[in-house]
Amino acid sequence: AGPDIVFTVQNTDEETHEFLVLRLDGGATVDELIRPTSDRFPEDIDVIGQETIPGGETRTLVFVGLDPGEYTVVCLLPDTDGVPHLALGETTTFTVS
Repeated sequence: AGPDIVFTVQNTDEETHEFLVLRLDGGATVDELIRPTSDRFPEDIDVIGQETIPGGETRTLVFVGLDPGEYTVVCLLPDTDGVPHLALGETTTFTVS
């Protein structure tokens, strides 16, 4: 339930990850982020908030006043081979009611 949401995110990996919360509008997909055509986010993707979490650390994120709807979480940081974690399946969604 919203509109205020608190996430506690624990990175149990050795690599740094990010918790990037997005709102996809108008048919946008995360595929637009895997193969970007610009250094800016597409107009139909709104950045809600972000936290970088080093390996072995935990962060708490607070989002206030979220509108009802579906939100997407991704990690765009690359692995050691330069592949964005998103391309490896690091994404999830949550719904604010």
